[in-house]
Amino acid sequence: MKKIKFRKRSMTDLIIVADIDLQNKDGDALYSDARRRGDFDVDYHYVIHRDGHVEQGREQMAVGGLYVDPQETSIIVFVDVPTGGEETDVQKKAVNDLLGCFKTDFRDADVARVKGEYIPVNYAEYACTSAFTVR
Repeated sequence: MKKIKFRKRSMTDLIIVADIDLQNKDGDALYSDARRRGDFDVDYHYVIHRDGHVEQGREQMAVGGLYVDPQETSIIVFVDVPTGGEETDVQKKAVNDLLGCFKTDFRDADVARVKGEYIPVNYAEYACTSAFTVR
């Protein structure tokens, strides 16, 4: 998986944890989907898979992806949850552990929990440009 260097965030004031059905895909498959959509890289900084393991996408201090707002000041964590499902116990633990690490470096950042939508490869069929927006 080839990684592109993105510019660094000047600040981090929001940590977005989005429950999204990523169809149980691993990081390589998510990266391939992003490239086939015409994106340079995945949108997220971290993804928590259904078995609870955490995989890094973008570098932690890089700006977030195109489909995430506000991308300039946020860390994005996707949690792979089946549509209509809930986070598993191991995912909840992984989220708490990751947030604990973030709170050390980003003490003043707020945490937003959202439900998101995975943008499939054929996203041109979608009427919206964002999977989710946090305001």
